[in-house]
Amino acid sequence: MITNWAGIVAMRFMVGVFEAGLIPGSIFLLSHYYPRYELQWRLNMLMVGNAISSAFGGLLALAIANIHSSNGYKSWRW
Repeated sequence: MITNWAGIVAMRFMVGVFEAGLIPGSIFLLSHYYPRYELQWRLNMLMVGNAISSAFGGLLALAIANIHSSNGYKSWRW
């Protein structure tokens, strides 16, 4: 469990390290399953899905930041 600011910074760094290979890995994996003319469409859907999830991710972050719980947790710990 993370209990301070340094812990959340370290955890966010680790998430960033592991997330950095997601798009290149997805492209590599898709290129093994689809021929070139189908791959363009699949990659397009991957990028559009990424943009849409980023847009709704901001709204979700705002909702989580506004959580006020009765158990004493601050909103950044959610």
